[in-house]
Amino acid sequence: MPEDQLFQEDFRAITAHLHQLVDRSQTDPVALLKILRFLEKLHQEVRELHFQSALPIHRHELYAMLREIEAEGGWPYIPRMQLREILSGEMQTPTAVDQLEGWDS
Repeated sequence: MPEDQLFQEDFRAITAHLHQLVDRSQTDPVALLKILRFLEKLHQEVRELHFQSALPIHRHELYAMLREIEAEGGWPYIPRMQLREILSGEMQTPTAVDQLEGWDS
C-alpha cells in the first residue's frame, strides 16, 4: 500500500477519535478548550522538534518543497480566537464590545 494511503488511513482514524472527543464535550467549553490546547501543543511540537530539523539543506530540495507547500494550500496554521470574537457571541449590546477596542490587537 502506498505511503500516502497509509497516512490517509491514519489521519481518518485520528480524525474520527477527535470527533468523538468533541462530541462528548459538545456542551463543555472548558473540555473543548483543552482539546484546542492539545492540538496547538501538538502542532508546536511537530513543527519545532521534527519539521524544522527535517527541512532540506540544499537549495533545489528546498525550492521543490516550497512549490509543494504552495500547491497544497500553504503553511499549516492554527488561528486563535480573539477576545472580541468570544465576547461578541455572548454580549448583545455593541457598547460593551466597543469598550474592548484595541484589546485583541
